[in-house]
Amino acid sequence: MDSLSGSTLVWIGAGSVINPHLQFDQFEHIYLIEANPEFYENLVDKFEHNEKVNILNALIADKEGDKLFSLANLPELSASSQFNQVKEHYPGIRVLQEERISANTLDNLLRKIGPNKKKKNTLIIDLFYDVVSILQSVEEGLLSNYFDEVIVLETSIPYFISSNSGTEIRDLMTSKGYMKAVRNELEKGVYYQSYMVNPLLDELKQLKSISQRLEKDFCEAQAKLAEKDKMVKSSSEEIAKLLEITACMENENQELRAQLSENEKSYDELSSLLNESTNKIVSLEKVVSAQHSEIQNAVQNTEAALEKVEELKTDGNAKQTELDDKSRLLAESEIRENHLKEKCLSLIQQVDNAHKETEAARSKIDELQKYCETKEVELEDKSKWLSEHEKWNSALKQEVENLKAEIQSLKHELDRENSRSTKIENGVQEQRFRNDKLNIELEKFDAQLVLLTQFVKG
Repeated sequence: MDSLSGSTLVWIGAGSVINPHLQFDQFEHIYLIEANPEFYENLVDKFEHNEKVNILNALIADKEGDKLFSLANLPELSASSQFNQVKEHYPGIRVLQEERISANTLDNLLRKIGPNKKKKNTLIIDLFYDVVSILQSVEEGLLSNYFDEVIVLETSIPYFISSNSGTEIRDLMTSKGYMKAVRNELEKGVYYQSYMVNPLLDELKQLKSISQRLEKDFCEAQAKLAEKDKMVKSSSEEIAKLLEITACMENENQELRAQLSENEKSYDELSSLLNESTNKIVSLEKVVSAQHSEIQNAVQNTEAALEKVEELKTDGNAKQTELDDKSRLLAESEIRENHLKEKCLSLIQQVDNAHKETEAARSKIDELQKYCETKEVELEDKSKWLSEHEKWNSALKQEVENLKAEIQSLKHELDRENSRSTKIENGVQEQRFRNDKLNIELEKFDAQLVLLTQFVKG
């Protein structure tokens, strides 16, 4: 149903519609709600030709569902609650009939009717029971949005088990943003108590909204701070891991440098050994060359002697006398020749041995050269690896510096967020202080209204 254009009166428990202080002419729309079938029929007959009056046969309760409704011989005391002190004041009261009626809530009723919120609307709760529970079931803020005035039937006698005292009703209305106004007595112990919307309610709502918004901002700021703390913690852990990796890499670099130093020492030793072997080979070559020269000289001497022997043989007949001498000389030459041959064989054996030693030395030199080349390749690989590690360490150091800068930035942002949170907390405290101050002013205003009411009655 669309919202109504004019002011609206909603009367729950209309009964016989008796309220001498209320004029129907001031309302453009009137809704009379009555659960008692007898009263409902009377209201339909009474307002049959009044177009602005709408009559509903409904039971209003704190929640939806079927409820037991007792029809009494006094229709005004028909109710969905059990008797308490009714018989003490009305000894002849009795229940004529009980039936189950589908109950509806005040929330649903107001949404169906849709009073105009910009008009001065009035709600009357004309019930002896369940007043507090019905009002408590209304959504927060809905009552004050629709009605500027709420009139409640109050009694000093608890006729029913679920009857509410005036103090209970007044405390509830105060919590919903209403203040006590005019009180009209119908009969002894029964009266209509009027409650008006507190004029400071709108400001209180705005302050409450601001307070809620500030609290929301504060919670969001706290969440952001927690997230930033988590990020800083995560970054710190990551930096610690990177520092550990850097330390391990530095240890590995130190080990590699130590190994490289040992390899360099080994290379120096091998180079020294190679130089010694080379010098030894040169020395052996010189000895072999000298021995070779001696052998050549001996061979030349032997050849010369042989030539001389041949000359002596051809001149043997002519020089027979000299033959014996020459024979002796020949024998000596043969002996010397044999000695020289033995010496040549020995020298040849020494040369062969020298050649073998030279070849062994050269083989050892080749092996040493191959070993040196292998060590040089390993040295180059390790040098490259060391260079790559140094580059990686440099990149890691740069990354650590960047992470430190980012942490510094996060700390600055964290300080700004802390400052903002402090400002928000100060704002919330200031709003709470203003709320407390307004509540004190409201209490003073209520006290003044009570004094004014007493003064008017007096």
